[in-house]
Amino acid sequence: MVMSGSNKKSNRETAELLRTKHGVTSNDLITCDSAEQKSVGDYRADGLMARSAEKGPGSVVYSMKWLQSLREIVIDNTRCPHTAQEFLDYEYERDKDGNVISGYPDKDNHHIDAVRYAEYGNAEVNNGTYRFFERSVEANVSA
Repeated sequence: MVMSGSNKKSNRETAELLRTKHGVTSNDLITCDSAEQKSVGDYRADGLMARSAEKGPGSVVYSMKWLQSLREIVIDNTRCPHTAQEFLDYEYERDKDGNVISGYPDKDNHHIDAVRYAEYGNAEVNNGTYRFFERSVEANVSA
């Protein structure tokens, strides 16, 4: 389970939704944005297994390059429609002349961040294809 993105619910409300709507139990690992240490503590206090995402200098660039290196990323469009749409819509920023600006824009990418947090360094890739069918990324934004 990955918690990312803007969520207007309290951590307690989100924890309850995760349990009741998405079937999360105390045995499911929740990865929270490392900038939100309060969330990790709140979820743990509520009986859920939570950890901070591992991030460091250059981690965004490194993990985005890792995602780009995959031959294919398969997303279940029925179970993860927002994630699928975000991957389709994500593109480099451009200057006023239409030239691509280097770097990765940090906007409208909450699901991509969640995938990076949860899977970078942990994914099992088969012949260059990463298959993503988890309900977890959807749970954080559309709950």
